Amino acid sequence: MKQAKISFYFVLYLVVLMDFLMVISERDIAEESQRAVIDQIIEDFGKNLAFGAPDTTAADQNGTAQITFRPIGLDSIEARQVQYDVGRIQVLPGAPQNDPSVRSLFVEGKLIRFRVVDTSLKVRVDSATGRGYFNCNLRSEGVFTYIVLASGKRHVSHKLTEEMREEIMKRKKGDTATLLGKKDKWFDIKSDTVVFSVVKRGITTVPGGGF
Repeated sequence: MKQAKISFYFVLYLVVLMDFLMVISERDIAEESQRAVIDQIIEDFGKNLAFGAPDTTAADQNGTAQITFRPIGLDSIEARQVQYDVGRIQVLPGAPQNDPSVRSLFVEGKLIRFRVVDTSLKVRVDSATGRGYFNCNLRSEGVFTYIVLASGKRHVSHKLTEEMREEIMKRKKGDTATLLGKKDKWFDIKSDTVVFSVVKRGITTVPGGGF
């Protein structure tokens, strides 16, 4: 009888131990899964804002053209935060290295040197999609080259747990972050500089107008 009691308690001990080990295992799996989610979010936050833009657009005979910028990989909330800055540039292949007004940029592996000649250009943004619409009216014929830079905010979804949001905020400490409300957190993001051209029919190139 005594042996039976010992066996019973031993089996009970094993059952409790197995339950305990299962709880620990499930907790470890949950924590590992959460870390994977956070790691993926951090990786996404490390990426620049991406958007699509045509390399070259042909203006009509009146010199009018509309260029559309399409953000990539943003949710509907982030799309509302996107802004675009466009400038017309003059490409200067032989510009001196020490000229402070001349900037450099790699385009498709090719270094171009240029000077920004017009920064007063406006872009209309669709707040629902984040798409930008740039309208230009060219008075003369030729190839006109522009640069565009997009900026916005990366959003930490309110669907994440508070613990996950706080972990993301802690890892991103030092970056520009703004707390909007108690649940929504944002980080500033920018795109790489994109170069595009608009051509008005008549001639193919103008001095310093393209590359």
